[in-house]
Amino acid sequence: MTADPIQGPRGRSDAAQDQDSLEVFLKYTSPGKRQASAAGQPYQVDIELTSQCHATCKYCLAGSEGSKATHLETGRMLRLLEEMAAIGMQQVMWAGGDPVLHPDFWRLVDKAAEVGLRNVIFTSGMISKALAKRFVEHPHVGMIGFNFETIDPEVFNELHHNPKVLPAKIEGYRNLVEAGFPRSRILPIPTLSRPMAQRIEETLDFVVNEMGARNLGFLVYKPYGLACGKHQWEPSLSDVRRVFEYRARKLGSHWLRIATMECSKFYCQAKFSITCDGGVSPCSQMSRDLVVANIYEQSLPEIFEQHGDTLLFRHLKPKGKCGSCENNDVCWGCRALAYHYLGDMEASDPKCWMNPEAQERYLS
Repeated sequence: MTADPIQGPRGRSDAAQDQDSLEVFLKYTSPGKRQASAAGQPYQVDIELTSQCHATCKYCLAGSEGSKATHLETGRMLRLLEEMAAIGMQQVMWAGGDPVLHPDFWRLVDKAAEVGLRNVIFTSGMISKALAKRFVEHPHVGMIGFNFETIDPEVFNELHHNPKVLPAKIEGYRNLVEAGFPRSRILPIPTLSRPMAQRIEETLDFVVNEMGARNLGFLVYKPYGLACGKHQWEPSLSDVRRVFEYRARKLGSHWLRIATMECSKFYCQAKFSITCDGGVSPCSQMSRDLVVANIYEQSLPEIFEQHGDTLLFRHLKPKGKCGSCENNDVCWGCRALAYHYLGDMEASDPKCWMNPEAQERYLS
């Protein structure tokens, strides 16, 4: 079997591709995450390392812009990583903004590995050949994720300020693969908006068939951050179902079991989020609304002693279909969607097609 750097592996059977995708799915429901969830212990933190980013997304949840930068302070980050290890955490996801723009990014990646934490990196996707080479050669880089919504320039330009970003993202993916970074550890994550849903088949065909993606995660649009007030971008319930069912055709029906969650309920019950100004909240998708503490004011052990129940959703009980769904052994619906569209984190997921109470649209 040979592989073209951008066209992907040739000669792979559908069964082999399904197996690759299933292995990624099983990571979201791994014994480690299940055990952490059952014990009410934190497994991962999503760290918004910087607000700076050059992707120019008009819907950014973090409100990131290229010209403005708020970086988490390096000294505090080094101590935080030690605190994470001390309370038994296992993984850190560096996000932003674009975390590689933090002046001490690689020092922090090394420190995380030194204290026994795995590194996951969510970038803008605009990865140069030099950066791709460094990702490949660095011994402590795990999965790399990046936002990739569409290959349609018109749709892309509606959702971004700079049209040059789209070819830069495609080139970034090519650079990673050509440098030797495993496709199984590259995760394109589109934000599912109404505009991108209109050309989703073309985009998924490109990402899976031509780019060789083994996995694809979606974040359903939320009217939050820079997307506040952009109600025309809300995907309909029919849009969401069509997109997720098409992905299931490409990558396996197991992904339908966690519907719009994309990460399993165990993941939600074992992680929390830190914003670029130090705010601590349960979820990066509603991080600024639900801040319970700040790492510049308290240590991580102190924060968890006081706010662990809130940060890990220990007492959250989903209502309606999400409370009785046949898939709730691994899924409890996206709590951020329930919060943003219904104002109730325990409501049944308003964007899940299995919810009989879900409406086609919510925003006027």
